[in-house]
Amino acid sequence: MSETTAKDAPEVVEAEASVIDTDLASLSKSEEWLAQINERAELLAEQYRPHDIADERDYKDSKKARADANREIKAIEQERMNMTAAIKRAVREFEDGTKRAIEPLTSIVREYDRKKGEYETRWTNERVARIREAYEDFAPDLALPQDGADEALVPFHRLLGRYGNERKTGWTLRSVGEAKATEAMRAAVAEIAQAEKTIDSMVEEAWREGAKARYFRTLDLQATLNEEAEAKAQRERVARLEAERQERMAQEEAARRRAEEDAWLEQAATEPVEPGHVRIVAPPSYATEATIIDNTEGDRPMVPEPTRIAPAPTMAEVPIAPPDPEQFEPAPMAYEPPRTIAPAEVPHPWVVTIPSASRTQVLALRDWLNANGLTGGKVYSGSISDAYRKELGNANGQ
Repeated sequence: MSETTAKDAPEVVEAEASVIDTDLASLSKSEEWLAQINERAELLAEQYRPHDIADERDYKDSKKARADANREIKAIEQERMNMTAAIKRAVREFEDGTKRAIEPLTSIVREYDRKKGEYETRWTNERVARIREAYEDFAPDLALPQDGADEALVPFHRLLGRYGNERKTGWTLRSVGEAKATEAMRAAVAEIAQAEKTIDSMVEEAWREGAKARYFRTLDLQATLNEEAEAKAQRERVARLEAERQERMAQEEAARRRAEEDAWLEQAATEPVEPGHVRIVAPPSYATEATIIDNTEGDRPMVPEPTRIAPAPTMAEVPIAPPDPEQFEPAPMAYEPPRTIAPAEVPHPWVVTIPSASRTQVLALRDWLNANGLTGGKVYSGSISDAYRKELGNANGQ
């Protein structure tokens, strides 16, 4: 056990917190108070010096000594807070008093600031008005509304916002002369003209006007070109998708036609054509002519061997307007006397299809048929289906 214990220690010195005056003079007492606290803290530190703990009594004495030391610390801290509060009050009173003392001068400075601000605003407005007038004279196509438009292509406020508000070279800075500001305005107009040329060279003609309109709204060339590049990429994606869709549709249509033609071939070749007979097989929906299987002159059944049909011509292959009959002269035809039909041949109806002919040519063919004894027939304009409908209508009395 140590030589000095709580039991042997001198009695605790009781100290009361001193009251600090709240006037300005109390600020000077802080050093005196700190000196007193230093002396007091040294005495208390010696009094509560820690010792070894050997038994239960030492343990209890140590707890009490520790609590007493903490209590002393709190007492000193409370004195410090009281003094600090008093010092702060004194400082505030001092500051407030100083403000009240200099208020007449402060009000004068505020009034100067107000008048100075009014002048600067008036000076800036006058500078802006003169540069705007110079802009309208220099580039009226940009600065003034054209062709009854409500707004100019590039109003002055947009030009000023884009080019005239630089921190060191702004057109309304007092440190920048008006001549220099006007020169900068003209340089901005030249940059806009160059931007138009850039758009002309980089944007497709179909989209050029739209790109220029976007540029004039922002005066940001790079953003305009980026936006146009993105729009172009989008258009190309749409065109590519449409081409792929058209290709798929063409493939599907080709497959449909192939299946229809396969069915048609199967139907056309189902039964032989007996001698003295003609079979007319209706064409698929996409074909233009029927297939005629003629066995009128045969002496035994004919096995049909139909071939695939070429698809109908596209719109690009069909003449837009019918030919002018006056441009065609009937082809000279050598007269041939009527042929004698062999007794073995049995006359029967025939259907002749002509893909394309003028009226003059058809009349010449009619004359030739009459001259060869082929009379009593009819000539219809149109396809086989048109002739069928007309014939059916005549039979029904329509």
